[in-house]
Amino acid sequence: MKRKQHPNLLAAAFFCAGLASLFLAANTQGARKSDAQLTRIVQDVKLEVTPVPQTALLNQSVPAGVPVRTGANSWAELSFSNLIIARLAQQSLFGFDERAQMDLRAGAMLVQAPRAARRSRVKLGAISAEVTGATAVCEFRSGLYKFLVLQGTARLYRPGHFGDSILVHPGEMVFGRSDKALSD
Repeated sequence: MKRKQHPNLLAAAFFCAGLASLFLAANTQGARKSDAQLTRIVQDVKLEVTPVPQTALLNQSVPAGVPVRTGANSWAELSFSNLIIARLAQQSLFGFDERAQMDLRAGAMLVQAPRAARRSRVKLGAISAEVTGATAVCEFRSGLYKFLVLQGTARLYRPGHFGDSILVHPGEMVFGRSDKALSD
């Protein structure tokens, strides 16, 4: 028994795929590629825009260069277009640039960066961490950092100091002063 080929079915499939891609493009056009979206907010979360900080809203787009601050007993989750998720703990100050390179200026966060997210970097004072394909917990306060990898492998390094880097595997934690060599 021969199957009949339906050229209209193939055309309908292409038409539906085209409509879906147009719909997705229209919905993502409002946010720039470097923006993050606040997908969860608990209590006091502010966007540190000048001159007066603004209270953050759920599903609000956060442009690059605008720091996010969490208050006491508060936390926030930011989702980036490259599938990175950053969850900020209480009393944290966090920022990111146009390339979605993250900067934890104070506080703690959990970061999940899938392999598809190219060059996922977290800055902790003078220390940086490449976290592509990893899940890690970072903390930075008063020049001291802690870095714990939960899944995958990450690399800690000091930019501008050739050879001063270490690989951190699942279950390993590195801590120290951000202005000292990693090997110390």
